[in-house]
Amino acid sequence: MQKFLLTLTLLSLISFISNAQIDLQKVGIEQEKAAAIVRLLYKPAYEPDFFDRLQLMLYLEATGELIYTQEFKVDKNKEYNSKAKMVGKTLEVPFHKLNLEPGKYQFRCILTVKNSMKGTEDQSLSKNISISKPDYPSFKDQSFKIRRLRITQQETLFGLNSSSKGLEITYNLGWKNTFEVAKEGHTEYFHYVTIEKDGYQVAIMRPDQDKRKLPISLSPHNLTFHLPYRNIALEKGVHKAKIRFWIEGFEEPIYEEKLILEQPDIYDLVIELQSAEVSKGAGDNYVPIFAKGLPDPKWFVKIGTDGLYYSTVKRNSYTPNTYSINTTITNYDKLFIGLYDADVLNDDFLGEYEVKHGRGTFSKEFKNISISKASDLQFHVVKQKRQPPKFELQTVQDYVYKGIKGVQLNCNYQLPYHYTRNKLRVHIEGDSNKVISNIIILEEKLSKHDLRHYGQYSCFIPNYNLQNINELNFLLKANDKVVHEKKSEQLDIPKFLEHQEISQQVGYIHKGISGILYTLQYQVTELPELSELKLVINDLPANTCKEIAYWPVGQEPQMAQDTFCKLPRAIQQKVFVFVPYYAAPKHIHPKFILASEIPEVPLLPLTSYTTEAYERPTQLNDIQIRSIASEETIYTGLAGQLFSFNITVPDNYHSKGKFDISIMANDTAVTQHYFINEVAEAPLSMAMQKQSTLKIFIPYRYMKPASNYTVELKASNEDFLLAAPQTEVFDYSQDQLVNFGLYLNFFKGKKWPEFQYKVLIRNTKTLNTTYSHSNYDEVHSAVIPQKHKPDFPESIPLLLHPKDEIQLVFYQQGGHQSPENVIKTNYEQLRTAKKYFTVSNTGEIKKAFFKIVEK
Repeated sequence: MQKFLLTLTLLSLISFISNAQIDLQKVGIEQEKAAAIVRLLYKPAYEPDFFDRLQLMLYLEATGELIYTQEFKVDKNKEYNSKAKMVGKTLEVPFHKLNLEPGKYQFRCILTVKNSMKGTEDQSLSKNISISKPDYPSFKDQSFKIRRLRITQQETLFGLNSSSKGLEITYNLGWKNTFEVAKEGHTEYFHYVTIEKDGYQVAIMRPDQDKRKLPISLSPHNLTFHLPYRNIALEKGVHKAKIRFWIEGFEEPIYEEKLILEQPDIYDLVIELQSAEVSKGAGDNYVPIFAKGLPDPKWFVKIGTDGLYYSTVKRNSYTPNTYSINTTITNYDKLFIGLYDADVLNDDFLGEYEVKHGRGTFSKEFKNISISKASDLQFHVVKQKRQPPKFELQTVQDYVYKGIKGVQLNCNYQLPYHYTRNKLRVHIEGDSNKVISNIIILEEKLSKHDLRHYGQYSCFIPNYNLQNINELNFLLKANDKVVHEKKSEQLDIPKFLEHQEISQQVGYIHKGISGILYTLQYQVTELPELSELKLVINDLPANTCKEIAYWPVGQEPQMAQDTFCKLPRAIQQKVFVFVPYYAAPKHIHPKFILASEIPEVPLLPLTSYTTEAYERPTQLNDIQIRSIASEETIYTGLAGQLFSFNITVPDNYHSKGKFDISIMANDTAVTQHYFINEVAEAPLSMAMQKQSTLKIFIPYRYMKPASNYTVELKASNEDFLLAAPQTEVFDYSQDQLVNFGLYLNFFKGKKWPEFQYKVLIRNTKTLNTTYSHSNYDEVHSAVIPQKHKPDFPESIPLLLHPKDEIQLVFYQQGGHQSPENVIKTNYEQLRTAKKYFTVSNTGEIKKAFFKIVEK
């Protein structure tokens, strides 16, 4: 059944598409919106339920790339009112969404009908269309013109601002050049106006028509701004200010004008909302299933009609939370206090009470106040005339703090209660806005009473942080806006630094390690009594700082402690600082700071040294490798070539690199039958420790005939080649080996009836003193009687160097080999015997004759 219904649905949709008449017509371009206007014309089919959306897609015909897509709903009630005539639908194609350069383009337009409920769709139209993207000037390249500007003071503000007085600003905004203006697809921008005094913003206004954004169109339009006096952060009096007009996205105002502003009395307003009782049944909230719920009351305070403040909501209660506010008010502003019931969809108004605060200061406790849907309102209102800020600054020169001479600044200030919610802080600058560092705060205290803020601030600045500064600028800021600014008295700061110099020497060798040597010199006039001197190192990693060596003149080198070096107390010093390359970053550019450290006082920089940047080298010669000419030698019974290298490793390089050995025979790597420092086939790469020599021994017996042997030794770590590679070369010829046969011609033993007879030659395994037999390869084994004289002796074939060791071993069959029954010899000894190589009265051997056969 389901399959049948699906089939029927698809057939009906196809029927609709085949019956629909659809066309796409280009209408024109609306310059103000920077969009191509395209009209979609179609005649609906008889099945309107089969689609509820249309989707337009533009493909660039040249490349097939999808440039733009738009989907829109179909209003069935409107669009199916006639089946006889074509119905129109207008589409906008914004140019700013077409990622194309200005010009004319051919597009393939595809229109698809969709049924979102049934998840079906089908293409119903495909057509070519031409659209030109104009070359509009950039929005930010345009200039604006303000006409008919009018600024009215002491204006009664109507509309949202009724029951208040302030400034009303109206002007007409338009483009300076309107003949080909476009906004790159933007249809609205944020407008605002600021009032500034002495370079600081004291008020900001947004248009009453729309407090967020307004369109910027080709045709000029009027804007009106209302600013109640209570929202201007200036005290009573006449002020020279500047009014500026802004548009979002512009760094500079589009227009500005001077303004003489007469500010009326401003009052600090403090309201404490204590208690109230919502009438029974008033504001009850209907909750399905649970019938009615209790109200959710919240206080509100209204100044004029635009200044609104709300408390938090208290859920399911007839009594609201307590709430207090502090703000500003003028005599022109009406004041209302009331309650709302906070519903999910809309707040229910429970009533309000107007507080008649008169034209002066006001303080009153209100009790048993009733409004339309609540009673027993209790609150306290204080209105106090705002007094201007007071500011006193005292400068004390030659002040001594913990042995340090400097300047003390003492400030006492009073601020209106208006600044309660502001973050207050002090900022001190030198001449030409120089930032002063290392300010030591001696006292920072803030209190509040009688609707005033009382502040005390005292700080100390050392003389050596005030060099070449003639006066200090003391700024008190609230939320980063300057509240008050005052300059100190003229300073007479004595000269602290008599001499300062730095030099650097790259490629310097310190205890066999290469790096950069920095030479720092200074002469100061005095040092604080309790201070310790430190040379702080910046812009180098911590692991580098730990490897730095330093020494004042006449002292032994010491290692830096983390990121600093301790210096002896002296007003004149010369200090050497050595940064080794092996621990330094690729880009070396340290900064040194001479600082004074005193208990319970932050580290105080006295002066700084700037160095020249340097790129660390990639090849060093810190590891000394000297090769000794290769020579023939005998090692544990093997004749071969010994390659020796002498090495000098500075202490600091312990475990900070490795040695790599390369053994090549005619450009082929040798991976077996070699010894390194008497260890057979040791790894060709080894950790860098305190090696003094490296010896590589290769037995002749295992060398390849007619080969050129090269042994190379180099030292490196992850970042450097630590020494120039050293190489030894040896040409090997097979003439050094002899091919011969060895046989036992006669043997006579002592008490054993039978003997085990073996011939052994040395192998390239590491010498093993515990199991010495593992050091030799067995080339012959036989059991012989106590008296042995073969009719036809069998020779044992051997290919050895003349000095290679040969072992002739006799022992009782089934017994253990004894050293006294072992005869060690070699080809040279066998060859020089007159007739036989004779052994007699050795261990259990009474007499034995050996003979070699030349091949």
